[in-house]
Amino acid sequence: MKGDSHTPAFRILSGNQITRIHEKTLIVLEEIGVQVLHEEALDMLKGAGGKLQEDSTVRIPHQMVERALKTSPRTCEIFDREGNSRMILDGTRTYYGSFSDSFLILDHELGRARPFLLRDIRTVVKVIDAMPNIRFMTCPGILPREEPGMAPRLTFKECFKNTKKPFSFHGDRNTCTDIINFCLRVSGGRSAFQSKPFIFRAIEPISPLRHSQEGVEGILTCADYDIPLVYYPYCLMGGTSPVTIAGSLVQCNAEVLSGLVIQQLRNPGAPFVYGAMPAPMDMRTTTGLYGAPELHLAIAASCEIARYYGLPFFGTAGVSDSKHLDYQGVMEATMSCLMTGFSRPDLAHDVGLLDHSNIVSPELIVLTNEIIDMIQPLVQGIPVDEETLAIDVIRKVGPGTRNFIQEDHTYRHFRSFWYPGLLDRSMEGETPDLREKVKEKLREILRHHEAEPLPRDVAQGLERLVPG
Repeated sequence: MKGDSHTPAFRILSGNQITRIHEKTLIVLEEIGVQVLHEEALDMLKGAGGKLQEDSTVRIPHQMVERALKTSPRTCEIFDREGNSRMILDGTRTYYGSFSDSFLILDHELGRARPFLLRDIRTVVKVIDAMPNIRFMTCPGILPREEPGMAPRLTFKECFKNTKKPFSFHGDRNTCTDIINFCLRVSGGRSAFQSKPFIFRAIEPISPLRHSQEGVEGILTCADYDIPLVYYPYCLMGGTSPVTIAGSLVQCNAEVLSGLVIQQLRNPGAPFVYGAMPAPMDMRTTTGLYGAPELHLAIAASCEIARYYGLPFFGTAGVSDSKHLDYQGVMEATMSCLMTGFSRPDLAHDVGLLDHSNIVSPELIVLTNEIIDMIQPLVQGIPVDEETLAIDVIRKVGPGTRNFIQEDHTYRHFRSFWYPGLLDRSMEGETPDLREKVKEKLREILRHHEAEPLPRDVAQGLERLVPG
């Protein structure tokens, strides 16, 4: 008998609901339009059939959307800088990633948040590099206290030095051009880089329904170099998008698909990753919520919309609104990882962010690595075949006082259970609590974990990215 392994099913939207969201999205694009603050992009859109209005708003006919969806690749592959495949975005697995820098860092020694400094990038990237379940980094380059104008370059430099894992990059046109040219040299030329990209770009439109000058420049640059583009609206439901989840899904979809149209007009076949972050707004504080169940419900629904189009999806996991790594922090991080595990986005970013994404916590990155590991048995399902049904061993042991512990069948399969690296299952004696285990794991990484040194010529080229 052939073996049978069934992946657990998890659906938020029905097929009919997704179709209605798609139809309403086309109405938004055709009758309302999106604002595009970039002259070259407006000319491209007008030349392809878009209806240009006086205020830089362009109405996009459904035929343009359909053409863009036809030319956009169904899969995307991202490599490391040595040309090894690291992530295949084809809807079959989820890769988790974290932030490299933020406004604040939860200092594990001080036990409180403080301003994020340049040296903290090395700390965070070392932790990410050491965590096997954290597969990539998003690097916004937002250091507020030291060299703010150089932040994207400094972030790129520290990430490149301290990990081989793929990561995003950020910056203005000159910074991005310099970063890309550096990557071309490291790869051995444009063709080699385009065939095995090891960086990607994450860009947000401005909700509601606006594509900024800087954002569109990023879209076009990625298209020109075949750099994987993640395009994801971060909107506040009731603030910058409708208060209902369904309405926000329509608006986000219109923003993403219009970004896709611009990219595919520039370079048909350029890799594109659909993203969406429709966050509830707490009307008591006007704060966008990262730990709210509705956020992760909306992200899971957005993932299903992306699958409807056959596009890879960019979600989030391992996050909390708490300002501390406390019960709330662990509770919300676990919920987000579990929702992500079942909804199966291709990429899930923001692991380790607290306080509405304002604080990065290296401790939460370490803990979430364990949470991600723990949920894998839940999302993989139960293999059912002749071997796992175990009729022969049940017959051999039979009724009575015998047991299964000495059977070869037990020896073959007991390792398939999940065994924790940090959680405690001991039956006797005192053990450190989980908080202390996480801190000690973090200290061990920072004392001993080192990335492989860069070749001298590559290191010298990297130094030139940051003058002085």
